Amino acid sequence: PLVDVSLDAFCNLWAVCSDGSAYFRMGISEQVPIGNRWMHIVKPDRDHLVKIAAGKYAVWALGSTGNCYIRTKISSIREYGSSWSLVNSEPMCSISVSGSDQVFGITDSNRAVVSRDGVSVTGDKLKGDQWSSVVQDVWSDICITATTQQHHWIRSTK
Repeated sequence: PLVDVSLDAFCNLWAVCSDGSAYFRMGISEQVPIGNRWMHIVKPDRDHLVKIAAGKYAVWALGSTGNCYIRTKISSIREYGSSWSLVNSEPMCSISVSGSDQVFGITDSNRAVVSRDGVSVTGDKLKGDQWSSVVQDVWSDICITATTQQHHWIRSTK
């Protein structure tokens, strides 16, 4: 069974399965809106994915350990990218990516909202530089959508 799903900026579907691996839906088009097959994406070494968030040029994921991962080199030729890279951070419990690749997360320790600084679609800066605090409050989940002018935040607490 699927435990999390995300659409990237090109309406490609990404999913995380209960075994901790990711899947990419191949063949989605106007003519075939349900696509034609799932592509298995190997999970990061020694971690099981639990959350996934897709942007335009990168896909971010969280492991069961709270580790944050990024998958880059996504293009029209290789829609599912190349491999997972660990992003140094304190453990996270939620992550969301806008269509313009702005990344937001919730830290596991104090449930604060953080954003990834230095993310750029030019050069090799999709991973960004560091996390910065945005909101010091208790959050349990976050979902970001974006236009060029505004962000829409959804807050959920337990």
